[in-house]
Amino acid sequence: MKRSLARTSALALAFASLGGLCASACADSEVAPPMSSHVDAGDAASPNNTSDAAESMPEASIDAGPRVCSYHGFCPTTLPAAQTLVSVWGDGTGVAWAVSTEGNVLRWDGSQWMVHASKLGPLAAVWGSGPTDVWIGGENGLHHGTGSSSAALTFTTVRLADTPTRIASIWGLSSSDIWAVGTMDDPDTGRLVGGAFHFTAGSWALVPVSSEIGAYSHVWGSAGSGVWLAGQRPMPDAPWLMELVVLRKSGGDDFTDIALPADPHIPPPIGAPGSLRGGAAVSDTSIWLHGASAGSWPITWRGTSTDNGKTFTFTAERDGTPNAPQINALFGTSANDVWTVGDYGQVRHWNGTKWAGTAITTTDLPVINPFFAVWARPSSEVWLVGKDIALRYDPAHEKDGGVQ
Repeated sequence: MKRSLARTSALALAFASLGGLCASACADSEVAPPMSSHVDAGDAASPNNTSDAAESMPEASIDAGPRVCSYHGFCPTTLPAAQTLVSVWGDGTGVAWAVSTEGNVLRWDGSQWMVHASKLGPLAAVWGSGPTDVWIGGENGLHHGTGSSSAALTFTTVRLADTPTRIASIWGLSSSDIWAVGTMDDPDTGRLVGGAFHFTAGSWALVPVSSEIGAYSHVWGSAGSGVWLAGQRPMPDAPWLMELVVLRKSGGDDFTDIALPADPHIPPPIGAPGSLRGGAAVSDTSIWLHGASAGSWPITWRGTSTDNGKTFTFTAERDGTPNAPQINALFGTSANDVWTVGDYGQVRHWNGTKWAGTAITTTDLPVINPFFAVWARPSSEVWLVGKDIALRYDPAHEKDGGVQ
C-alpha cells in the first residue's frame, strides 16, 4: 500500500504539471458548458473544448498488469513506421482503411495494419460503399479500389477533369451516388478554384456550384438532409479575411448557401464563420459542424430541422479558446453519438446531453499525438487516427480496461 500511495503521489504531481495538455487523453470526466447564450432546446449542457484531466483512475491501474486497452475500451494498434493518418473508414466487416500524407493506403485486416498501396502522393480522404468499392483522394486526384475481395483491391487513378485536381473529401450514399470535392487549376486564370464532382450513372461529372470558392474542404450528408459542401471565399466587405461557406443540395434542387450565425460574442467580420474542421449529418434532421470564426475562436454550429429536413435552423456557440489545442475532425452517427478529435490526444464524445472526455491511454502517461480523423459505426466500431497512432474501440474492454 505504501508503494501504491507513493506512486499515486508521483502521478498526481505529473498530471498537475501536464495540466491542460493531458485533456481527454487520460481523462474519464465530463465537460463543463461553453461560453454561449445560444443553446439548443433540450440540451442539459453544451460543447466545451476542455476536460478535467486530473480526475483519478482506479488504483488497480497502478498495481495491476499492463492494460491492453484504455478504461473506455480504446486499444492501440501497431502501424508501419512514420505514418500521418488523416482519414479512416471501415467497410462493416471489421476491415478498415486509412490514408496518410506520406502517400500510403493502409488496410486493417482485423489483426494488423499493412501498407496496401503506396507512392500515391499526399492523401487526404478515404470512403467506400462496401468491401470491394473503395475511393481515396489526395494531391494527385482520385483513385478507385476494386477487386474480387477486400484483400485483393487494386487502386487505379480516375481522371476527373482536364486540369490537375486535388481531392480533400469524399462521401456518398451508395456505389452509384458519390461526391468528391477539392481544388483544381483554372486553365484560363491559373488560379485555384473549388471543384465538386458527382459520380452517378457510372461516370464522374464536374458540378457547377460557385465560382467564388477557392477550395472545398468537406463533403457530407444523408439521404434525407441532402448533400452538404464546405469551402472558403474572401469576405465581400473584408476581402483580406476568408469566410466559411456551407452549401446544401436537396433532391433535384441546385446548391444553395446556408447562412451560419456568427460568434455570439463578436460581430462580423471578425466573428463571422471562418473555417470548418468537421461536419456531419447525424440524422436527416440534425447537422453538426465544428470550425472557427474569422477571429480564430472555436465554434460549434448545430442545425436542426422541424420539417423533416426541408429547412434547417443553425445556432452557434463557442467551443474553447483560440489558444486551446485545436479540434481537427468531427464525426457523428446519431444525436447521442458525436465524436471530436484533435491536437494533444484530444478525444471527446457527445452522449446526447453533454460532452465527456474519453480515456485513451493504456499507461500512466497521457497520449499527446495529434488526431486528424475519427470514423464510427453506431455502438460497435470507432477508429481514431493521427500522427503515428491508430486506436480501435473494443466494447469488450470498455469496463475492465483490458487489465491482464
